[in-house]
Amino acid sequence: MPVGIDTGNPNVFRLYKGKYALQFVEGVSSAADPTVMLTANDVVLLLRDVELQTYTAGARVATVPDACRPAFDVEVPVVVAVGERRSVEALHVGADGLMSLGADVTGGVVKTCGISYNIAAKYYRQETA
Repeated sequence: MPVGIDTGNPNVFRLYKGKYALQFVEGVSSAADPTVMLTANDVVLLLRDVELQTYTAGARVATVPDACRPAFDVEVPVVVAVGERRSVEALHVGADGLMSLGADVTGGVVKTCGISYNIAAKYYRQETA
């Protein structure tokens, strides 16, 4: 969490649990701070689009911080923009924190700003006998 920010009245319910940084691999960047937010409802919100210079399907794009990792692998639909072409692809977020994309991309942008996934199963799942 950033230091020195006025978080308001500590007696009032806050929507966010924390702000965390994604760890990108080489060839992957973001126009601004590559951050994710974790809400009080256990929803992880991605806050920036991801730019891919050269990417091979299935390779790691980024690593999600421990606090934002799902209990089970999740697939999130995202729009991939390469020039004028748009396609919907699956963004994989693994329980190990590794993010990957299901398509090759060269010189494109993955529209991740505003997408989310839920990690409630990490805290509320019940083990079966």
